[in-house]
Amino acid sequence: MDLSGLPEHFEKYLGEIECGWTTDPDGRPMPFSVARYPEGSGSGSCAFSTIGLSKHELHWPNGRTVRQELLMLVTDEHRDGSIPAVLQQVGTMLMAEHHAVRLGDLFGPNGPVVAGSALEAFWVHQPVYQPDDFAVFKDTIVIAWLIPISPAEADFVRRRGSDAFQELLIEQDPNLMDLFRDSVV
Repeated sequence: MDLSGLPEHFEKYLGEIECGWTTDPDGRPMPFSVARYPEGSGSGSCAFSTIGLSKHELHWPNGRTVRQELLMLVTDEHRDGSIPAVLQQVGTMLMAEHHAVRLGDLFGPNGPVVAGSALEAFWVHQPVYQPDDFAVFKDTIVIAWLIPISPAEADFVRRRGSDAFQELLIEQDPNLMDLFRDSVV
């Protein structure tokens, strides 16, 4: 899979790559990289993405294949934290299962996203904090935004569905980049 232009695509919307990770926390080489960008969505935020996860075909439950990269947007206080390891863990899990994420999918709860956070799960959504043309690269690579959510929010999504949760987020308008935000449920 030709990924030429993918880093530039991210940089167009998120700013020039500040740094990257090619090994896991134990120093083992990863099959994809994680990059950090200075602009998540407005001042006081930054972004992290996988680069190279899309070399691997992933499958949706209907059997179709897709290529994906993962995105996380966080407040600046987490720019030097454990987010690269989180993206490496999720990306590695997807590769091992050959499973693609879909809008509305949930992961977890599996413990705090970062130490001291009440957010323990991820809800997958399109990156609505960015322009529409950010979400797909070269008509073949889908960028999936992993939004950290609380166990109560994850339960709400399971019981009431993603559409109801999205409506709740629109009503309450929490800062989805704040890993210490209060639950909206």
